[in-house]
Amino acid sequence: IFFSIFFIMDITAAFYGSSDAVPFLQIVLLLSLWLFVSSPLVFLGAYFGNRMTIEIPVNTSTIPTKIQDQPWHMLKPFAFLIAGLIPFSACFLEMSFIFQSVWANFHYHFFYML
Repeated sequence: IFFSIFFIMDITAAFYGSSDAVPFLQIVLLLSLWLFVSSPLVFLGAYFGNRMTIEIPVNTSTIPTKIQDQPWHMLKPFAFLIAGLIPFSACFLEMSFIFQSVWANFHYHFFYML
């Protein structure tokens, strides 16, 4: 799907004489590399990988062990809160700096916090 969209856009760019258009020979070269090198290697690897037997050299004990209770900072609700709060706060801080530079006439530094 992506290749066909790229190909149509490239043909359109070449029709209008744009310097952004990728040469047709390069597209054919990349497509042939994908068809004749990458795809056969995928199937060859899948064939040999399916024939292999995996031996796991681990001795497991049949005696059940008690799993200890987790501390409060290892519980799922706290982990979900922190996992969402840290990226949100970083994005919020950067967006506030960008908006201040646009609307309040401040100079925006990309690495302001560093």
